Amino acid sequence: EELRDKLAAVGFDVAGFEIGWDHAHHRLTPPADHLHGTHPVRQGWEAGRAAFGARTLKPTRQVRQWLDLRLQSWLRGQAFEDVRVTPRFLAQIDVLQCPVTREVLTHGLDQPTDAVVVRVFDGAGYAAGNLAVLSRRAAQARGRCSAAEAEAIARRIAAGDLGPVGGLDAACWERLACLLRLATPLPHARLACLSLRVLPPNRL
Repeated sequence: EELRDKLAAVGFDVAGFEIGWDHAHHRLTPPADHLHGTHPVRQGWEAGRAAFGARTLKPTRQVRQWLDLRLQSWLRGQAFEDVRVTPRFLAQIDVLQCPVTREVLTHGLDQPTDAVVVRVFDGAGYAAGNLAVLSRRAAQARGRCSAAEAEAIARRIAAGDLGPVGGLDAACWERLACLLRLATPLPHARLACLSLRVLPPNRL
């Protein structure tokens, strides 16, 4: 930890280096955009390859998700909770069905049903109390909508003012709004009166 602080103090990108290092530890190659020149992810990856050689770990699906989330948070300059957000934690919040669309989730097929890990409340970082697994369809439809905006869309669809939005009907938007409310700061008295249309993931 002391060495990390010293390196950060002189401008060395420790987080990017460690992302590359952990890619190498699991014998995975970072995205091509991060392999040019003296990119910190490339530096970490090359150092890791030299250090680990063939002594690498098996890259499970959760490990790939974990590395992807760390890369996303690093690129966006957002906080990442290293201690709690681990491949094991991602396995704990994994689900068979999307809580919003209720469709069976797929993995790695580049389909709208593919599972993605998302931040529930945009005002917070990548923390164990702020992550959920949705289908790509639901995540894309949500975009950056707040809970209040999702509720408004659900009401307008239910009233016949709108057709399905982003491929989601009123019931889907109601479930999405409920999920977003679970990670949105609210007075306890108000939160206790909300209908629980979806079960919260671990720690949410």
